[in-house]
Parts: sequence; C-alpha cells; structure tokens
Amino acid sequence: MTLYKHPESSLYVYLEGDNVDAYTPGIVPDRTGSLRSYIECALQEAVKAKENSNGLRHHHPNLLAVNYLLGSDFQTATALRGRGVLAEMAPQLGTNIDVLAVSAIGIDKRLTRESVAVAAGSECCPGDSLSAIASRP
Repeated sequence: MTLYKHPESSLYVYLEGDNVDAYTPGIVPDRTGSLRSYIECALQEAVKAKENSNGLRHHHPNLLAVNYLLGSDFQTATALRGRGVLAEMAPQLGTNIDVLAVSAIGIDKRLTRESVAVAAGSECCPGDSLSAIASRP
C-alpha cells in the first residue's frame, strides 16, 4: 500500500501488507536485482554461445572478443557498478576459449586498456602470448 508519493520525484513511502505492527523501517530492497549477477550471467551467455563455434577447440591460443555497445542493459549495469567490475569477474571459459575480451565501445573509437576488460581461462597455458596479455595489470 502506498502511503505517500512525492509528485516531483521518485520518493515513495509504502507499506507491504496490512499489519502496521509488522512494519520494519528500512530501505526498499533493490528491485533491479544484483548488477554483479547480471554481468556474470551476460558474460557466461556470451561464452556459452561461442564456445563450440568456429573450431575454437582446434585453434589455440584464441581470444573471444565481445562488444556490448548495443547492450544498453550491460552498459547500465557496468556504469552503476563501475568499469572495474569487469576486471573482478572470473567467467568460466572452459577448454575451448583461452581469453575473453569485453568492451562496450563504438566503431569510431580505438580500444584502449581502459576500455576493454580481459580475462584468461584456467585452461590457458601460461606461456601463450594471449594469456600473457590477459595477465597484465
């Protein structure tokens, strides 16, 4: 039940249920869900969609580049969590993909270290040049 709604902002005061005695003051739970979980899921979906494509299992080392330029949900999630959240992710790349590179940059811009997040899979050999790229700070 909405008790108060400010007409010029997003302020709502509401009560869930009819029992006022059961009211516990606090902040409304995050109704958008976990941004981190969304980002992890999006990365895993990208890996899953490509892990058996283009004969990647026969060509090592390899790199899967994913651009979320058109993914407004992904861009919003990373903007709210901060670009550094991609560097914290450890997507499961399996045995077919050695390195995952993720960005959300347009074709009119050049990729830079700041605009792309790179992660090496656990199966990737440490001596591979792509693995060396992924492990750079």
